[in-house]
Amino acid sequence: MKKTLSILLACLTIVAATAGCSSGGVSQEEYDKVVAERDALKEQYGVTDSDTSAASASSDDTTVDTPNDKDFDAQAVLDKLKVTEYSYKSGSTPWVFLVVENTSDYNLELRASLKTYDSAGNLLAAKDATHNAVGQGTTTAYSFMLDEDYAKTEYELTPSVEDYYQSVVDDLTYTSNSAKNKEVVSVTNNGQIAARFVEGYALFFKGDKLVGHAFVYFTDDDSEIKAGATITKEMQCFEDYDSFKLYFNGRG
Repeated sequence: MKKTLSILLACLTIVAATAGCSSGGVSQEEYDKVVAERDALKEQYGVTDSDTSAASASSDDTTVDTPNDKDFDAQAVLDKLKVTEYSYKSGSTPWVFLVVENTSDYNLELRASLKTYDSAGNLLAAKDATHNAVGQGTTTAYSFMLDEDYAKTEYELTPSVEDYYQSVVDDLTYTSNSAKNKEVVSVTNNGQIAARFVEGYALFFKGDKLVGHAFVYFTDDDSEIKAGATITKEMQCFEDYDSFKLYFNGRG
């Protein structure tokens, strides 16, 4: 809140300075009104001149240290993506999961497409999903629920540069406590910004065999995990399991 007010005050300061330096078109009355509004807000919220100076400086600091988009080579990035495919049946419903590790130099928007076929080569299903802000060095998971059994799968990944959202998955850590038919998972945001729309995918294994999965949002009422906050959720599995793997997706 104070940062927002500081930015507003910085803007009013700029307007006042501009009005004061103008050779015409702005009356002394208008100039005095802007200055009065600025000073009243500063007094009401306890914002100092140093706050407004810092806010003005930070608003001008928009440089992001990322690879040049013009150098982006989709095939070279694809070669840097490590994919593991898992599958199992929950009752009569087949599920397929793609776990993707991004070892490229880019923060990615990453689309995953899955097709399934029967033994005669007939196309049975075509599914796709897109994840934003798949950061360099992070791993995410895609889940696909299918209508019927299949003989073969094919998948395709389509990467592009994510130049809108920030990656936050690297800032997330978790602890888990095993309970009856579930893991009670606490996720902490160790970053400086809120992690929004954080999705957790848990894959449960018995030995090397996938036997179940769970999906939950780790979010508060604002659909985010605030910086420094921890959110706890239950992730259930009604099959006997001895290990699980947890993957996150989210953005800042």
